[in-house]
Amino acid sequence: MKRLSLPLLLCSMAIASASAETWSLDSCISYALEHNLRIKSAEIERIQGEYSVTEAKDAFLPTLNASASQNWDFGRGLTSSNTYANRNTSMFSWGAQMSLPVFQGLRNIRQLRYSKSSLTALEMQAEAARDEVRLSVITDYLQVLYNKELLEVSREQLRLSQVQLERQKALLEGGKVPEVDVIQARSKVAQSEVQVVNSENEYQTSLINLAKDLELDDISGFEVTPIDENSPAIASADEVYANALANYPALRASRQNIKAADDAISVARSGYLPRLNFNAGLGSSYYTVSGQQGEPFSAQMKDNFSKQLGFSLSVPIFDALSTRNNVRQAKVRKLSAQIN
Repeated sequence: MKRLSLPLLLCSMAIASASAETWSLDSCISYALEHNLRIKSAEIERIQGEYSVTEAKDAFLPTLNASASQNWDFGRGLTSSNTYANRNTSMFSWGAQMSLPVFQGLRNIRQLRYSKSSLTALEMQAEAARDEVRLSVITDYLQVLYNKELLEVSREQLRLSQVQLERQKALLEGGKVPEVDVIQARSKVAQSEVQVVNSENEYQTSLINLAKDLELDDISGFEVTPIDENSPAIASADEVYANALANYPALRASRQNIKAADDAISVARSGYLPRLNFNAGLGSSYYTVSGQQGEPFSAQMKDNFSKQLGFSLSVPIFDALSTRNNVRQAKVRKLSAQIN
C-alpha cells in the first residue's frame, strides 16, 4: 500500500516544502470562473451565436457584384453578312449587378428568429457552465476540508495507539500483562500508520481535484481555509428543488433549445414557398475586328452602355424531396431537445 501511494506522497512532500498559500471558498470560485476551460469554451460558443445573429441580419441586405472580361477570337468565324471569313476579333466588356431579396419564402425572417433563439440558449448554457463549475468547486472544496479532518483524526488515532503501546510495554515489564497484549498494541500502531498514509493520499487527491477545477499549473503550497460557521441557514429540499426548476440555467437552456428547434422547423418549411428577387445592372463593351476600322473606345463605351431592371420569381415544384427531408430532420432534433 505504501508503494502504490508513492506518487501522492511525493506530491505531499512538495506541498509541505513550499510556502503555504491559503484559498478561501470565494477566492476559489472567483478564480475558477475566470480561468476554467469549460467556461471559456461555453463563452466561445456564445460569441459564435452572436455572429450567427449578425449573419442572419445581413441576409436582408442586397448583393452587388462587378465584373470585367477581355476575349480574343482567332480564325474562321461568322460575319454580319452571314458568311464565314478568317479574321481576328477582340472584345472587352464590363458590368455591375445588384440583387435585392424581396421575398425568400420567409426564410430570412425565420432564420433570424432561429438565430436569436439559439443565441439565448447559448447564453443560458454559458451560465449553466459557470454554475457547474461553481458546484464542482464547492464540492471539491468541502471534500478537501472533510479529508483534512479525517487526516487529523487518523494522526490523533496514531498518537493514541503509540501511547497505548508504551503503556503495554510498561505493564509487561511489571509483569502485569502477557506479551501478546504488547504484540496487539504494536499491530494497532501499524494499522494506524497505514490509515494515516491513506488519509494523506486522500487529502492530497482532493487538493489535486480542486486545483484541476481552478486550472492551476502548480499546486505547491496550495491550501484552503475552513468555511465560516456563521453562514446563513440552508433552505429546505422542496424549496431548493422548486427554485431549481424555475431558475436553474441548465434547465432554462434545455427549454430554450426546444423553442429553437421549433424555429428550425419553420426555417426548413420555408423551402416550400416561392422566392422573389429584384435585380438591376449596367454595363458596356468595346469590340474590334482585325482589318476593319471600328469606332473608338470612348464612343463604343457610350453607345453600348446599357441598364437593366427586373424581377425574378422562383417557384419550387419538385426539389428531390429535399425540403421534406429537412423538415423531418428538424422535427427529430426537436424530439431530442424535448428528451434532453
